Amino acid sequence: MKTVFTILLLLCTHLVNAQEYTVALRAAKMDIDSAWERTVVPAADRICLPNESNLMRGKQLSDHDCIKNAINSARTRGYEEALKWLIAAHCYDPSAQDRVAKAGNDAVRYVMNQWGGGQQYIAGAAPAPAAHEAPPVLNISFTNHTGEWVHLFSLDTDQPDGQKACGEYSYLDRLPTNRAYLRTVPKGRYVWIRFSATKDGCKEIIKEYKLGLSPGETMSRTEEIFVR
Repeated sequence: MKTVFTILLLLCTHLVNAQEYTVALRAAKMDIDSAWERTVVPAADRICLPNESNLMRGKQLSDHDCIKNAINSARTRGYEEALKWLIAAHCYDPSAQDRVAKAGNDAVRYVMNQWGGGQQYIAGAAPAPAAHEAPPVLNISFTNHTGEWVHLFSLDTDQPDGQKACGEYSYLDRLPTNRAYLRTVPKGRYVWIRFSATKDGCKEIIKEYKLGLSPGETMSRTEEIFVR
């Protein structure tokens, strides 16, 4: 009888923690598993990007430590803060970082199911299944192929084109060569991205993009842009 009870308990636990592996999560799963195994603190001279991840990690945390912090954040603060730690765990590998970022909340649920006791312990209500299709968005990936570090500036607006004063652009960060910058733009909004050789967004402009879904688009779309 005790054996039967144990089997039923394990089965119930498995069902509670069951998680469908989406395409994005399947792509990121190996990266997350590898980060959990990396317990060595990276060398201090390695470049960790973006700057938010660098500030979170400092110089004393291993990738494994970041995953544990993601679990703690998921339990106490929810999905958004946990995902920041998962992204920070991959800040030395831009390709892995992109895959984890695309997995999003699915990556947080996977980590909790694997090492955090189950996704039911994530703070806040789990995102409810949509009763209808989610509003379409444009997912953009800008990859720096200029061969040099570039400075990024952005402007969020409801206008697809036109002109804005340089002072209205917000400075984002420096982007090294071969690294990607990701943005998600909801329908009805547009993002203007400017790449400059200097921290003055009005001088030495390399490229400028004004992107968003057109009014007639009804499906989400992903676009990859190589800045040369």
